Amino acid sequence: MNYEKATDMDISRLKEQWLTEENAAFQGWDFSRIDGRWDCPDAPWDYRAIVKSYLKDTDILLDMGTGGGEVLLTDTTRLANP
Repeated sequence: MNYEKATDMDISRLKEQWLTEENAAFQGWDFSRIDGRWDCPDAPWDYRAIVKSYLKDTDILLDMGTGGGEVLLTDTTRLANP
């Protein structure tokens, strides 16, 4: 769309698309509706490495507020089976 020559119809269609996107709801963790339209670069830190650096062999880990805990559960047997 050329913004310098936008017609009333173009603006109307753009508003309609915007309202549709604004009102669309996500279902759980399914973000497939926005595939190819967003970018999320990797974090500059390693969550697993940070957690592991604080754990001793005798520690028991309680994962709260990080989602389903699958990041830590797939890391090592020690973390998955304390």
